[in-house]
Amino acid sequence: MSHGRNPRSLDHARIAKTGFLAGLGLFAAGVVGELAGHSVVSSMPETLASALLILEVLGVAVAFFMPLIFGAVLPLME
Repeated sequence: MSHGRNPRSLDHARIAKTGFLAGLGLFAAGVVGELAGHSVVSSMPETLASALLILEVLGVAVAFFMPLIFGAVLPLME
């Protein structure tokens, strides 16, 4: 019986860091898109403004929950 690492186990730290950076990227894309859209076009279409707002909200949610889930909860359950 081997007590080594399970080859199928997840690298929780890497997933948490990558998820945080992905969320940060989504948030940054939403903010930059909204700022650039308002500076280039005086009246940005509502669908584009809504999509950029969704990017910002989704980015904050991903950046918050990925480290919480993969950095704290799942390693304790393994």
